[in-house]
Order: sequence, then C-alpha cells, then structure tokens
Amino acid sequence: MPTPIYRPPSLVRYPKLYGSFLRYCFVRELGYRFNFIMRAVTGVGWLLLLVFYFDLIFGKTKNIGDWNREEYYFLMGTWFVLYGLVECLFLENCTRFSELVRTGNLDTLLTKPIDAQFLASLERIDWAELPSVCFGAGLTIYATWWGNLPITPMRAIGFVVLVLCGVAILYSFMITLASISVWVVRTQSLHELWFYIVQFGRYPSEIYGSGGLGVGIRFLLLYLIPVMLAINVPARFAVKAIEPVMVAYMVFAAVALLSLSRWFFYRALHRYRSASS
Repeated sequence: MPTPIYRPPSLVRYPKLYGSFLRYCFVRELGYRFNFIMRAVTGVGWLLLLVFYFDLIFGKTKNIGDWNREEYYFLMGTWFVLYGLVECLFLENCTRFSELVRTGNLDTLLTKPIDAQFLASLERIDWAELPSVCFGAGLTIYATWWGNLPITPMRAIGFVVLVLCGVAILYSFMITLASISVWVVRTQSLHELWFYIVQFGRYPSEIYGSGGLGVGIRFLLLYLIPVMLAINVPARFAVKAIEPVMVAYMVFAAVALLSLSRWFFYRALHRYRSASS
C-alpha cells in the first residue's frame, strides 16, 4: 500500500487549498440549483418544526430542567449551529471514506502530496447545510434579545470558543468511526448509531433525572462519549452560571480527542491494504 506520510501543515498552502475546496463544492452545488434549494429549505423546515414543537411544550410548563423558554431556545440554537457545522464540513467526507476503502480509491488519495487526514476529512463541503447553521445562529440571537439574557462580550467570546471545541469533539468521533472502515469496510450502521447517540446529547443533562438509568446516560454522554458536553457546556457558559471545571474539561477533551483521533486515523492507514496489494 502507499505509505501515508505525515506532512506538517503550511500557513499558506493548506488555507489556499481549503479555499479551493470551498469554491469547487459551491460551484458543484450550483450545478443542481433546485436540489440545493430543496435540501436547504427542508433542513431549515425541520428545525422550524422542532422549535414549534418545544413552543407547544412551553405552553404547558415554564421550565425544562432549570432552563426557561428563552434559555432553552438558546440551547437549541447552539445545537443547530454545532451539528450544522459538523454536517456541512465533515459528514459527507467521513461517510465517503468507507467507499474509498471499499473501491480502492483511497490509494489515489494517499499518493497525493498533502496530509491524508486533511484531504480525507475536508475535501467535500455540503453548502446546503449552511442555512441550518444560520438559522441556529439567528435563534440564539433571538433568544438573547427576547429573553434579555445576560450575555457579556466575555461570555460571547467564550461561547464561540466552546462551540469550536464542541465541533472538534464531534469531528474526532466522526473521523474515528470513518477510520474503522479500514477493518469493517461498511460502517453505515455505526454512523446510524452515532446519529442516535448525538440525539440524546442535544437535551439538557438535567432531564435525565437522578435514577440509575438517567445517571448512567448522563455519565456516558458527558465523560465517555462527551456529545452532551459539546452541546450543553457552550450554552450554559453563555446564559447560566459559569462552571470553570466543566469549561476546562471541555477544552481538555477537545484537544485530547483530536490528538487521539489523529493517531487512530494514521494507525488505521498503516493497517490498510491497497487494492493493488
């Protein structure tokens, strides 16, 4: 098999190359305008339905856990932004990786003079998901304004940094799942399982209660597969009392998981048997 070579990133080369990816994928989307518009409208429509659904719930209660209506909408907006970015930037690449392995086209990717993980996980951008990101950002702004939430400039900057840490956490798990395809080849069922796990993580941790099962789910999604951490901590940092321990843990988790996922990715490539072998 072609030997994957680690190439240190360039301050100029890689951003320029990623800019080319962005332009190419945007032009490709415009080649099928109706499909692009329908996917964008469908995505935003689904998010609107979720907002209306929880609006009905808040018609019957004032709080979900310790989140009032506007705070919960801020949490929802954070989730829409976070998962929208992941789907826009990484999902297509990670699901496509198993197909590259199965067909042997991964050989071609490994021979290119570019970092293999960069190319495998960032080559495709799904522009149809960008409206969902904008909708989520708009929902957080609306919740802040309508609920008069106490968001200071420091909290706003910290919120953005923690959202980026959340994206890093979710990306780390996705690229790890993609890497497993070197051994399993078809990982569709794993990606479906990942989707359902993430759905559990988008709710406030308080709703899982103090029972044995609830405590187990909360521990799993906060510490072992920290998708709840990636979603809850940024929103809680912005609109509730700041929890320094959880913030520090989230930053640590993002750095650690990025490092581990990169090690695992290259470990998988070294186990890869090319189509010509």
